[in-house]
Amino acid sequence: MGIADRVADGPGPGVFMPRVWEPAASATGVLRAWVFDARPSAADIERWPRDAEYFAEIDSVGPGERTAWITAGRRAGVRVGDCWWLRIEGQPAARFDVLWVDEELTFVEVVALLADLQLHPQQRVARWPTPGQRRDGVTETAVSFVTRTGGAREVWAPAPRGVPVPDEPHVTFWRRGQVVGHGVVQRYDERFWYTSFVPTLTGAEPLVADRMVVRTLRDIIERRFAARVFELSPAGAVIDAGETDRVNFGEVGTVWRGGRVVGQVTVTQAQRAYSVVAPAPVGVAPPGAGEAGTSETQPSARIEPRAGPDQSSTIELRIGDEIRFWTPPPAPVRVGVIAAVLDDLLFAARFEREPPSDGLAIVDGRGVTIGVAVLFQRDGAEALGYVPPASRSAPLAAGHAIMVLPPIAPPAESP
Repeated sequence: MGIADRVADGPGPGVFMPRVWEPAASATGVLRAWVFDARPSAADIERWPRDAEYFAEIDSVGPGERTAWITAGRRAGVRVGDCWWLRIEGQPAARFDVLWVDEELTFVEVVALLADLQLHPQQRVARWPTPGQRRDGVTETAVSFVTRTGGAREVWAPAPRGVPVPDEPHVTFWRRGQVVGHGVVQRYDERFWYTSFVPTLTGAEPLVADRMVVRTLRDIIERRFAARVFELSPAGAVIDAGETDRVNFGEVGTVWRGGRVVGQVTVTQAQRAYSVVAPAPVGVAPPGAGEAGTSETQPSARIEPRAGPDQSSTIELRIGDEIRFWTPPPAPVRVGVIAAVLDDLLFAARFEREPPSDGLAIVDGRGVTIGVAVLFQRDGAEALGYVPPASRSAPLAAGHAIMVLPPIAPPAESP
């Protein structure tokens, strides 16, 4: 029948102001209502989906724009040492290092990433890395500037905080859901990483605001990264993973192309930052295949041999092929769809399969994460839910999918 905002706190009856109200003329009896707080709690943050942003706003700016206050604090799981960033049309503009945390506010030091930076209240900033990324040991950055010396390109990107990385991290460049290149951090300072760029698409160039996914220490330890073929040589295909990524001579990996397994390779040479691989006959079991696997050696997808005389056939590797030494988690699963948008936060959903038991999911709009879906009332295959403003990156719309992302397993304890 309607939506109302609470306008008074404290003991006694609640006081609410209707915001959307369409009373039915024939309504009788006792009306039911659900009261919820659209601000995520610290417990929600611990379960935050890793692909979901967490936004807040600049509350006030200090003298000389050297410090600022941000409208999120302990309640939102913010801790001293955390980091936020401001992006303007995708370009990183400022980093905010957390110095002090109150219940609802955070005091930060401002690190400018653009010349002539102008900060003001109500500018939207985002946790960096996101709460889910930090929990899962993953992180990313974005292209700030691109310089060229002769034919070489050097990419400037803000140096991530909060997630351990190797001394010379590998990065993968993404644009509109597609990998366009990769590189290695060649030098760094307090503000920026300076990385190389090797295209994986013919003629691809790095662009400001491109997403850069970082290969972290946890990615390496748990073998949960995808190496990519970037050169074809007489000795074999060269991939962007080597001894520093714990890739060793003789290992067998799976080849992924277009989201599916198409073959296998064997590591024939392993250098510090790269390796050479050669196609292996199908049906050769990668190390650990069929076993439970550990954080060090995840089981790889097995390619079943084909019947007939071509069981020893191999594939022809291509630039851009993914080489994996683990089995990636299942793809996100669609469990329902938004049937109707009730206001800018609330929605009614229709479920096609069992919704998440913890009540948290992702709202997906054609491959783009819109926000976190919090379900608070379920009736059979239908439910009511809302998207916290802190997670919403775009308006809700009927037809947006509700997705469940598989968790990344926690690291195994050291013996």
